[in-house]
Amino acid sequence: SFIPTQGKSSPTEPIWPQTIETLLNITSKKGRQESVMAIDALKELFVGYLLPVDRKLVYGCWNPLYWPRRYFHDRPIKSDKATKPHLVYWYFEDALKQFYETYIANINRVMNDSVTHAKRSAQFVCYELLKDRPEGEAKLLTMTINKLGDIEPKIASKAVYLVSHLLEKHPNMKATVTKEVENFLHAPKTMLRAKYYGIILLNEIYLSKDNVELSK
Repeated sequence: SFIPTQGKSSPTEPIWPQTIETLLNITSKKGRQESVMAIDALKELFVGYLLPVDRKLVYGCWNPLYWPRRYFHDRPIKSDKATKPHLVYWYFEDALKQFYETYIANINRVMNDSVTHAKRSAQFVCYELLKDRPEGEAKLLTMTINKLGDIEPKIASKAVYLVSHLLEKHPNMKATVTKEVENFLHAPKTMLRAKYYGIILLNEIYLSKDNVELSK
């Protein structure tokens, strides 16, 4: 319930790192219900307030070599125009990227839990992050595709369903998804059952005249 009220403050204010760290600590604990609730809360925080919509976060806030690629409130900034507020903003962005990587790792842990409810909740959050923001795209996609090999058929079939919906929203990801599924299918430890779900997913990918190269 604290998220909407805190969402009106600036992301660089001290409350944000404290809030994120507190929730990250909960997601790393073994209490499944608490972990799932914290994962959901952080998803609201990251997607609703913190992550850029159309770009990835950037490391190296103190290195001038990175400044030509830096942003301030999602507007590009030239290196010779950097001021103290820019450095504060970039410092937060650098920290935010590290927080988010820890968050993704904790989601992955819950996605591989032995309890179905926890796995499914984390699996859906993973899909929503992948659908809504570009940050961490490669890791999130790999995590989603890996669920094709889950020992529970419901989780594996859910992975097929979620990736199919992902491609409806982001058809430009077809080549990336196809490559990821192919890597999954050719991995030495991929079981026959997992390959079955992988082939089903590939069969679900609609190819148009714009995807001639992909269909070969």
